[in-house]
Amino acid sequence: MQDKYDRIDIARRELGLTYEDLKDLFDISPDAIRKAIVVRKNLKPIYFNKFIDQYGISKEWIENGIGEMKLLHEEINEEETKKDNFQFDNNWPIEVVRILQVHKKAFDAIQKIQDNKIEILTKKVESLTKELNKFKSLKKN
Repeated sequence: MQDKYDRIDIARRELGLTYEDLKDLFDISPDAIRKAIVVRKNLKPIYFNKFIDQYGISKEWIENGIGEMKLLHEEINEEETKKDNFQFDNNWPIEVVRILQVHKKAFDAIQKIQDNKIEILTKKVESLTKELNKFKSLKKN
């Protein structure tokens, strides 16, 4: 019978990932990852959660073997996708969708910063224009 360690290893292989590929995500050595999965211990829940979040794997499938391994696009950040008005092709891999969502958030943050800079500069221009007009009126008198 499969347990969550078997299923995380199955998912890893299905995704074409090596233990080396997971070292940055888990922040532990590839050998430690391999040993934790093979020996079936010492893999903290946070590592399972990171793997699940990063690769769009169903938590229910990892924990209990119920349902499909990969989440459907509709199940992933459905509300956030609606909120961001972000459209995507249902054939895209979940990793691509997540990367695009992260990049969209980054671009939105950059746009907000730029808008704030424009607002500040506009106020400064208005202030300087008023001062200049005061000096012009004083000079005429």
